[in-house]
Amino acid sequence: MQPDQPAGVEYWHQNLVQDWRTAVALQASNDSRPSMLGQGAAVLLLVSALWRTAPTLLLLAWASLVLVQSAWLWRHRKKWVATAATEEVFRINYGLYTLLFLANGLLWALAAGFVVFTDQIQLQELLLIVSVIVTAGVATTPSVTTRIKSVFLVLALAPMSLFFLLQFTTLGSLLAAAMLSHLAYCANSGRLANQENDESLAQRFANAQLVAEISASKQKTEQLNIRLNEQVAVQHTVEVNLLAAKEQAELAARSKAEFLANMSHEIRTPMNGVLGMTALLLGTEMNRKQRHFARTIHRSGEALLSTINDILDFSKIEAGKLQLQSIVFDLRHLIEDVGVMFAERAQRAHLELQCVFPPDGHSVYLGDPDRLRQILINLVGNALKFTTRGEVVVRVQFQAPVAGISVVHFEVRDTGIGIKLEQQERIFNSFAQADNSTTREFGGTGLGLAICKKLIALMGGTIGVRSELGRGSTFWFTYALQLAEPDKLDRRRPARLLLPERRILVADEQPVSRNSMVAQLEVWKAKVVGVTSGAAALAHLELAAKAGEPVELLIFDRKIAQNALEFASSLRRNPRIPRLSTIVLGTFDDLAETGQWFDAGISSYLSKPVRQSELYDAIADALDLTRPLTETIQELALQGKHAALPRFSARVLAAEDNPVNQELVRLLLENLGCRVTLVGNGQEAVSAVTDLPLDALLDPYDLVLMDCQMPLMDGFTATGAIREYEVRENLFKRLPIIALTANALEGDRERCLAAQMDDYLAKPFTQRQLAVTLERWLPLAPHVDATGAFDREPFSPASQRARSPKSPLNEVALERISALQRPGAPSVLNRVIELYLETAPPLLTQIRNAIESWNAGQLEASAHSLRSSSANLGANTLVEICRELEILGRDRKVENAESKMPALNDAFALVQAALKKRRNEGDLA
Repeated sequence: MQPDQPAGVEYWHQNLVQDWRTAVALQASNDSRPSMLGQGAAVLLLVSALWRTAPTLLLLAWASLVLVQSAWLWRHRKKWVATAATEEVFRINYGLYTLLFLANGLLWALAAGFVVFTDQIQLQELLLIVSVIVTAGVATTPSVTTRIKSVFLVLALAPMSLFFLLQFTTLGSLLAAAMLSHLAYCANSGRLANQENDESLAQRFANAQLVAEISASKQKTEQLNIRLNEQVAVQHTVEVNLLAAKEQAELAARSKAEFLANMSHEIRTPMNGVLGMTALLLGTEMNRKQRHFARTIHRSGEALLSTINDILDFSKIEAGKLQLQSIVFDLRHLIEDVGVMFAERAQRAHLELQCVFPPDGHSVYLGDPDRLRQILINLVGNALKFTTRGEVVVRVQFQAPVAGISVVHFEVRDTGIGIKLEQQERIFNSFAQADNSTTREFGGTGLGLAICKKLIALMGGTIGVRSELGRGSTFWFTYALQLAEPDKLDRRRPARLLLPERRILVADEQPVSRNSMVAQLEVWKAKVVGVTSGAAALAHLELAAKAGEPVELLIFDRKIAQNALEFASSLRRNPRIPRLSTIVLGTFDDLAETGQWFDAGISSYLSKPVRQSELYDAIADALDLTRPLTETIQELALQGKHAALPRFSARVLAAEDNPVNQELVRLLLENLGCRVTLVGNGQEAVSAVTDLPLDALLDPYDLVLMDCQMPLMDGFTATGAIREYEVRENLFKRLPIIALTANALEGDRERCLAAQMDDYLAKPFTQRQLAVTLERWLPLAPHVDATGAFDREPFSPASQRARSPKSPLNEVALERISALQRPGAPSVLNRVIELYLETAPPLLTQIRNAIESWNAGQLEASAHSLRSSSANLGANTLVEICRELEILGRDRKVENAESKMPALNDAFALVQAALKKRRNEGDLA
């Protein structure tokens, strides 16, 4: 049994529910006092009134029960208030209280039985009045439910009402009706009293609940504030720690950068000393064992320097200090350069190295050629390191360009040891190799592939590997490059004439090399066939001759025959084969160095991997083709006169150490209307600019042509000194400085611009290229003659001097010099030839001495100078050999240069003889 609960009690706080239970117990306790006193008085009144009429024992027994019940109820109420207000205890106490309350009603129902013991109406009415008073007092007690009150009223009044009703008298009926009315009234009064009490309690505890909720909310808010304050304090601590960590990281990064810079200097300086001194040591008289020891020291030093460079590059990438550049470059030339760089190493390892570039693929792009070259050098170097037999193939493929950007797929495939599948997953990790035995057997730091992966990630590409153990590996990567136009390279590349229907046979046992060359010749519209052996080549030559379509040119790899010279000679002696031209593919060995191929009827000897330009030049020589002219000479041929060239009224300072180049620069500038001052090194150039008084009557220089590589002071240092002079003297007009350098060295352009030079001109250059460059920096002279600077006889290709297919000179270059000839003036070409024949032999001697003394710097400078002057005269073979020597000098690989000297001597002897012959012909003319 439970009392009537206020509405919403289920949402109350637990403490309030307990308070409500305590309030119910207190209310019951408060009701017990008047109830006990009232019932005691009523019992005494009835006992005294009925003492004479009712049985005494029965009357006393009833009175005793009522008093005992009242006392028990009163005691229970007191105990109830003192006990805990838990739900279980409350339910038990309230149930007992209700039973005692109903028992009291039952006792008053028994009191109605005393009516039968008296006939006196006064006593009956007294008994009725006492019952009414007792029930009226109970009706207003709110400590029990309305239903319990109703049961109590029925028990207390119903028996007496029934007694009066059964008298069947008017008075009895009236009294019965009055009692029933009283019962109804008491029941309603009890209901209203309980309702009012419930509402009062509900309001009281609702307010208490609201206060409790507000208090709880306040407590939660305070706790939340405390928690927020704690979090703010923690956050502040974290921020302070992060700031401290950031400062420490920045300090560590700065320290790391400074350490790397210092380490780079401190390690490279003694390493250069070690390498330089061992190089000098190798140039002295030593026995075989001593030379072996010295070479071991030198090669170990180079390996250590390479390892240091890898670590420094890796550290730069990790520190985020590596910046990518975006410049225009020739991808085909870059791939071919990498192939040439590793050609000798592949030859020593008896490996076939091939570079496959789509013959009709676009080759000029915008990107970072230096990092691309670094990646390819790492991959090709690894391929050669881990391959003992077979081949290494570098292949380039293109995806169709989208919005001017093409994804280029690079692939380096080898037939080496291969990599296990489980080892391929960690091959690109830092300091990781396939296994420990790899490091022991082949060496290396394990940084090369990690650097490649990080560089390619910086470039926005991906890298991967496919490999089969014992069969070889294929490393591939992608690089998205923006297409660029060839004219962005600042050099003119004449379009090559096609070879329509020229019958060419390619014999090469290597399918990659053979198919690549066949594809290139097909793009040039040649009628080409590929075979795999000398016997197949001989059979095809005889069959083609018999069919009336003899082969005009045979290109064969020397490996198809045991003796390439004998094979070529046998073809010349074969009566069934008409006379044909022959090109041999191979490596720089005795055959290439002695020039014996002329006696065997071989037109050219090309070293693999073959450059596209070298292949075309060799074919043009072999087939006695008229090579395409440069743009300037083509205009001469088509128009019969000079194309209109701009003229300048400017004073130009030309800094060039090579006498041949000095003469050409002077002639080119004078033909454009410029006044020229020549100096031989950067120091003289600085003096010429800075020693001129600012208020002198002599005109200041309007422009400087600055060669980058000169003795005493190079062009970069000289430019810096001139710029410092301009700042120091507060000169408002900046003197334009145009760099003159070789276009073969990637990165020269960026270095020139970074050195505060204003423009860049690659050597050798034409008069039109020089004019276009000057036009960007100099104002045109007034009254420019639209027909050109001077008149001369119309030029026609038919008037060109007949050129021997074995000539070592490019006729186009000679015609370019002849185009500078003024009417009535001494022969310009003869003057240039005389200068070359005078200055080239000392340069050749300097190269020889540099190799013997292991002087890498002298080798690079002398080879560069000889290459530059030879390029102006079109000595392409000599230029290529000088270029390789220059690269070897720059890379400090002097020991590899000694094998180039016989080829250099032979090539120079041919050039020297051809120039003397040309000079003599000019004198006779």
